[in-house]
Amino acid sequence: MIRHLRTAPPVLPFLGLLLLAAACHKGTPPETDPADYAPELTEQVPDRFYSDTTSAGSYDGGWLADFNDPRLEAVVAEAMQKNFSLRSAAANLQVSAAVAKQADRRLEPIVALSLPAGAGDQGTGTSASFGTSLDIVWEPDIWGEISSGQAAALADFQAARAT
Repeated sequence: MIRHLRTAPPVLPFLGLLLLAAACHKGTPPETDPADYAPELTEQVPDRFYSDTTSAGSYDGGWLADFNDPRLEAVVAEAMQKNFSLRSAAANLQVSAAVAKQADRRLEPIVALSLPAGAGDQGTGTSASFGTSLDIVWEPDIWGEISSGQAAALADFQAARAT
């Protein structure tokens, strides 16, 4: 008795390719309106602000000295030196700058040259081995993952700098 083997209809490979193409689609995030999240912040802001004064003069930034209080100046100086929030913000800025620089380098190829050498005793005599190795690694940004990571790292750096 011979059994009839069924073959897959030609539609299945097409559906597989269609599914693969849909999985590789790089979509854009939906546009959001700030009014959806904070309607109280949607006041109309004018394009320009006007002042009826011509100039208030130059500002030297030494407003603390205007109080003529050396103890106040010492306390403020100590607070600025020992402020952990400022230290933390400065450290976060350095970290985000390093991550942004590293993200920029992901599009560049990586080349590594190594010259391994070794020596050993195998019981019957000593041996030495030498070699060279050249490794080149490069990842093309086909789906935009690397460039999206770069944009995110730059945004993180800008946020840390603003903080």
